[in-house]
Amino acid sequence: MKTIRPCFALAALLCRRLFLVAIVAISGTISVRAEESAQSTVQEPSVPNLPKWTLIARTGKSVPLGTVVLGDAPSLRRAPTENAVRLDEYGYAEDEYFISGTSNPNAAGDRPNVGATRPNTAYTTRIVVRRPVDPSRFSGTVQLEPVGDRTEAVTSWTWAWPYFVSNHDIWVGITVSKDSVETLRSKFDPTRYAPLEISDEGLSWDILSQVAWLVRSPDGPLGKEGYLDQAAVVPGLLRVYASGWSSAGCMLAEFLDKGRDQQARRPDGRPLIDGYIVGTCPVSGPVAIPHDAAVIQVMSESEYSGAPVSRDAVIAARRPDGNKAGEHRYRWYDVAGVADAGYLDQPALSLAAYQIGWSQGPGADCAKPIGRVSTMNDTARALFRNLDEWVRIGRYPPHGAVFQLDEDHTVKRDQYGNVLGGLRPYWVDVPSFRLVLAAVDTARQDKWPEASAFCAHIGYEEAFSGDQFSKLYKNHDDYVEKVTDAVILLVNGRYMLAADADALLAALRGNKGRQAVLTGGG
Repeated sequence: MKTIRPCFALAALLCRRLFLVAIVAISGTISVRAEESAQSTVQEPSVPNLPKWTLIARTGKSVPLGTVVLGDAPSLRRAPTENAVRLDEYGYAEDEYFISGTSNPNAAGDRPNVGATRPNTAYTTRIVVRRPVDPSRFSGTVQLEPVGDRTEAVTSWTWAWPYFVSNHDIWVGITVSKDSVETLRSKFDPTRYAPLEISDEGLSWDILSQVAWLVRSPDGPLGKEGYLDQAAVVPGLLRVYASGWSSAGCMLAEFLDKGRDQQARRPDGRPLIDGYIVGTCPVSGPVAIPHDAAVIQVMSESEYSGAPVSRDAVIAARRPDGNKAGEHRYRWYDVAGVADAGYLDQPALSLAAYQIGWSQGPGADCAKPIGRVSTMNDTARALFRNLDEWVRIGRYPPHGAVFQLDEDHTVKRDQYGNVLGGLRPYWVDVPSFRLVLAAVDTARQDKWPEASAFCAHIGYEEAFSGDQFSKLYKNHDDYVEKVTDAVILLVNGRYMLAADADALLAALRGNKGRQAVLTGGG
């Protein structure tokens, strides 16, 4: 039997953390000097007034919207459990804070379709923090995720939380939307969220940068709880990343394109945010790349399935790899065999949707069953790991990957209907089904407002017939053997984490789960 790695998961995690700490300690002075040289022409901005923060108490009757902790809330006894996490079992806790500040006095908002934000406009928003209970376990990485719509969807957390938790990162979800505030205040808990106020969608950029300031500040909640003391043990250990998908990805693309990362800098000229993952939102042309932060853009098949003008916009947004620290660090990945949204993203499994009463029943009510195998989860977790190693130790991520295209800019497909090119999960190169993208809105309109949009962005898996499967594989064991070979290549190529590969192959060898149904195994 083939194995992915010679050591157990916990030992591998320990080895990796020690390796990163050692590399940071050895190379810290060199990298700091390189950054200082690259930024010698950057004018040092003044430190802004930090936003104020207040812990919001959690009680049995009052819990955060979108909480993943169900045990102490009677109102969540019948909530869906697929996206719940027993944080205490991982040594984690969940906190919620009010954040109050004002917009940047030196930069008016200029977001398209949004009124210009007036300087010094006051706001109060909220953040949700998921952190190791013991500060000494903190990895030094803070994952920021702006929440840009009223569903309060946190895609990075939903897809990548096992990686965040196993790596001992701190995740911070940031409400940045006027619509989100309206949902929190009027549709969920008017008492708990009465102080919230975002008067203009253009405030989102200032909110993001000011929360980044706050998580770095000794006067912020992480500083007061001792997490920054832990990070300061090794110079350069603290890193802050921002990620977003769909509307939140668009918000980050705008943040970069409008130069907000250059306006929001630390007193020594270094960036507040060290790296970005901009997911499933192409912009009109290549996104601007900061000279001192790494950027990874990720697209699914959904971005190539629209009208010709939409496809052309995606292709125009592509740009080549860049590896130069202090100048251009960039990757673009088209991920084959996945749509924008997957099984865990459906409204019926959203804890926030359940809390608000927007979702009822076990399914999203789309025309076809939502794909359970063809998801971005494993790929996203590998990309977060690769971004971290790129920023910390300069280890280049795998080369970018794009879909093969026909002359009309539609994607090329193989004899089974699966896309050619791109970053390829195992189910594309060792197929047992064909991914079919939803083409129309098929949701019933009596569901919550975003359900119809969700159904237009999913994929479903059209399983091969028994004859088709038999032509490719001798039996289920032969299929598992070929998947094992493909997965080993993905792990070695750093497109998949070893822990995810171990779990997948254990399930396949046990002939368990939906994957077995799609492979003639059950």
